[in-house]
Amino acid sequence: MAVRDIPPNRRSITGHVPSKKKPGMVAFESTLERDLILLLEFDSLVRTVSEQPVRICFEHNGKSQIYTPDLYITYNDPASRLPMFIEVKYRRDLFEHWSELHIRLRAGARYARRKRSTFKILTEVEIRTARLHSVTWLMPYRSAQVSHNEVDEIIKTLELHGTLTADQILYHLRDSANSRESLLATLWHLIAIGTLETDLDCEITMSSPIWMANRADSR
Repeated sequence: MAVRDIPPNRRSITGHVPSKKKPGMVAFESTLERDLILLLEFDSLVRTVSEQPVRICFEHNGKSQIYTPDLYITYNDPASRLPMFIEVKYRRDLFEHWSELHIRLRAGARYARRKRSTFKILTEVEIRTARLHSVTWLMPYRSAQVSHNEVDEIIKTLELHGTLTADQILYHLRDSANSRESLLATLWHLIAIGTLETDLDCEITMSSPIWMANRADSR
């Protein structure tokens, strides 16, 4: 749970992202935070995401200060991956205000070590990638209403033939009573919810290889 609510901000865009990594919504204070939350939503290694998870109190030059990390994430395999506190900053702001920021960021890193966690600063260089384009495009398909019959047809086709492109899946389903447009929407929905997988680091096209989730050996 966030240590404080994120209010509307005239200087930046604030809002909420529907999340499977947290009951309800994850709040953000900038579009860069929003973009990172979208990436984390599609990261199968990430178990939970929390915004502004803790207030870190520390002293500097005899004065009490408070630092609040932007996000805290945990992983599905805690034995191999420590939880992580994340600070999200535009690279320009990081460089321009480093003399002020580094004091708080070092306090965050020290706190993370005490909590057996890691601490990371992420900028638009790490966040605004080809993967972000893919997950942003897929996100609306998560809530799409799809036919159970179409789901069964697509899954059975992939179970029978292994990895296929979208074009190949539609070819195998050419005799289906369902339309091409409807089958495609269901296909993107299944990728968006994680039932099927594709390489999100590449542009998603009709030629993108698609496979059953947790079946990496079939690629």
